[in-house]
Amino acid sequence: MRPILMKGHERPLTFLKYNREGDLLFSCAKDHTPTVWFADNGERLGTYRGHNGAVWCCDISRDSTRLITGSADQTVKLWDVQTGAQLYSFNFDSPARAVDFSVGDKLAVITTDPFMGLPSTIQVKRIARDPSQQTGESVLTIKGPQGRINRAVWGPLNKTIISAGEDAVIRIWDSETGQLLKESDKETGHQKTVTSLLKSADGSHFLTGSLDKSAKLWDSRTLTLIKTYVTERPVNACAISPLLDHVVLGGGQDASHVTTTDRRAGKFEAKFFHKILQEEIGGVKGHFGPINALAFNPDGRRSGPSNFTFDVFLLDLVHLVKQSNALNVYDLSGFESEAISRALNGIGLALVVPAIQSLVADPTDASARGIAFRWLQLTGNIGSILSNFFALLLASASIMGIAGWRIAFHLVAMINMVVGIFVRLFGVDPHFSSNSVSRNDLNYFMQVCVDRSEGPHQGSHNLLLLKDFPTLYAAILILRPLLSLE
Repeated sequence: MRPILMKGHERPLTFLKYNREGDLLFSCAKDHTPTVWFADNGERLGTYRGHNGAVWCCDISRDSTRLITGSADQTVKLWDVQTGAQLYSFNFDSPARAVDFSVGDKLAVITTDPFMGLPSTIQVKRIARDPSQQTGESVLTIKGPQGRINRAVWGPLNKTIISAGEDAVIRIWDSETGQLLKESDKETGHQKTVTSLLKSADGSHFLTGSLDKSAKLWDSRTLTLIKTYVTERPVNACAISPLLDHVVLGGGQDASHVTTTDRRAGKFEAKFFHKILQEEIGGVKGHFGPINALAFNPDGRRSGPSNFTFDVFLLDLVHLVKQSNALNVYDLSGFESEAISRALNGIGLALVVPAIQSLVADPTDASARGIAFRWLQLTGNIGSILSNFFALLLASASIMGIAGWRIAFHLVAMINMVVGIFVRLFGVDPHFSSNSVSRNDLNYFMQVCVDRSEGPHQGSHNLLLLKDFPTLYAAILILRPLLSLE
């Protein structure tokens, strides 16, 4: 698992969101400045400046042309993704907490916090195709329950709105009339504040995380409880894999206590659960503060978390966001492939190294074997140093759109194939008579090769040298086709 660290925010992160194609990652933080990153390499593409308070949430249109952000400065703003220009600003009388585009991007649901005697609200705004025709009028306003509404999203076919918040109750509202249709049972539902709510890729079910140290999977239409995932830490964020039957939970100790306890006591790991079996299947360590947000890349193979610091880490499977200015992205799918490749590499070395040593020892006189193995070790170390240096330089580069580290792996594979072909064609094992080449025949062949390449007067001297240094002896064999000896 190789994380990509993305630095750019100056205060803790609050939210992460991928666009539909998965090539752009949008991050929100308390530093007032939403930011967009290239998901592949973690490069910062740009920022959206205009808010005067912490930005709590964002969403991106299906065609990745518009961004909507909700902020504590009592505004929700529409942005042009490409230029960073502000298209419109919706003004409210209290902080905006959650935003979500409808399917088709013609509507947006927005929640506002209770503030100065005002109750929490759920408001629906119509999004005009032409920014010059945009208005701030609400299509629907729903007076929310007591307490803050932390998340609100659209239900199937935009017919309902699903909300959850501080009162631990999940509610489904009619998106046309504002009528309350369903609410979760207090006995089977969450017992403390619901901190996060995320829909599945097909919208048929959704996942909620709560400070009661659990996450629950619900049916989007009937609000039937499907699964419950219990952990030992408060859950601040959760996400559903669009590719596998996995869910990931993040959270940990309250931020106010982060600096007074060890990171292990804070339980800041992101935990993975099997969506069907409800069993914990793994975790990601490394964070030093509570995880506040998580997001899977739409391809299901990448993710990124943000933590209490000011960095962003990209993982190749899930995006985890901690209460930080940092975002991490980890490649979890790479862990399995790396473990397999290391095992195969170990098997290959176990087979090849003894064979190489045998090929050097067998044709070498006993008095010269020490020198032969010293040369073998020296050339091997030099080759390892040069190849590692080259691979490190190549790993961070990109050639014709292909990651450099992939090219390095392909080069190693091709070199191994070439070496294998040369060994098959020119390698001689004196223990097997079937090779029909004896040591004397091989010496004679080397004598002829050297005589024809260096001259008759140098033949016997160079043959003695090659017998004393079998590494050079083997090199002549490998390079024979390139010396035009025929």
